Amino acid sequence: MTRSPIAPVLVLALALIGAAGYLGPQVKSREVVTASFWARKLRAPAEFDLVVVGDSRAYRGLNPDLTPGIRGLNFAFSNGALTPDYLRAAAAKLRPKGRRILVLAITPHSLTPRAAISNGYVDLLRRDNWEIDWAIRSERGMKWTAPWTAGALGEFLTSFDRNTPNEAARNPETYHPNGWVSSPLPADPDPDLTIYERDFRGNQVTQENLQDLSKTITELDRTGVTVLAFFMPSCAGMEALEDRLSGLGERRSLAEKMFQAGAVWRTYDGPPTQTYDGSHLNQQEAEQVSRWLAGQVSSLLPKRWKS
Repeated sequence: MTRSPIAPVLVLALALIGAAGYLGPQVKSREVVTASFWARKLRAPAEFDLVVVGDSRAYRGLNPDLTPGIRGLNFAFSNGALTPDYLRAAAAKLRPKGRRILVLAITPHSLTPRAAISNGYVDLLRRDNWEIDWAIRSERGMKWTAPWTAGALGEFLTSFDRNTPNEAARNPETYHPNGWVSSPLPADPDPDLTIYERDFRGNQVTQENLQDLSKTITELDRTGVTVLAFFMPSCAGMEALEDRLSGLGERRSLAEKMFQAGAVWRTYDGPPTQTYDGSHLNQQEAEQVSRWLAGQVSSLLPKRWKS
């Protein structure tokens, strides 16, 4: 009686897949990683001393964990809008007691009507709970169940060849557990800003949004939340474009309104920044601005918090 070779082959295949899953986490699906990243951010518990809010310039540009003794969360989202509901949700991530700091990384686009209607945060809220749960669980199990497509297998096999770039090398962004996304892409000293001009066509900052922001700051201040606000830096060309097209008006005027509402206002006075795409800071520039922010946060803390 001839013994079928199928069973031993299947056992060997499963063993090899399991070993590859264990030894090769670098082939993780980027889609699964990013979905889990946003889901975890949305579901973050109320255990932080500091929470950063804003749009993609904030989540790519600010590491919230550089202040000694302070645990931070970057709760910024793509195309984020500084609406009352979003700011209250962010403040709910702060621990109930202790120093509670909400950092507003303001951009003109975050105060526009279009941003308020559609952004990464509201898009996540529209998803069913099971989708959010699945996004988190799928990454946990991906060590063993990575999608072994031809492309993924190729990534795994070439990952052993140091001369062959894999997915991580081609897409070098790092999704940090604290909500920050860092990119080592080089700064572009002369970016093309044409695409960003469209952002403000029929979509300018409104007085209604500014009033809602002021009221929410006052509300949070009364509940014991320290609101630290500043304009999120970009490249000089982008800031000039925003001043010209966004309808924001003088930046000093907004700073005064935020201060009157109860915010601690700071003006970024560190070294000039550049971007890798005309808008977003790369890792080096982000670390520079994050260190500046950490200094501003530290200046607000009593000595017992500076440990």
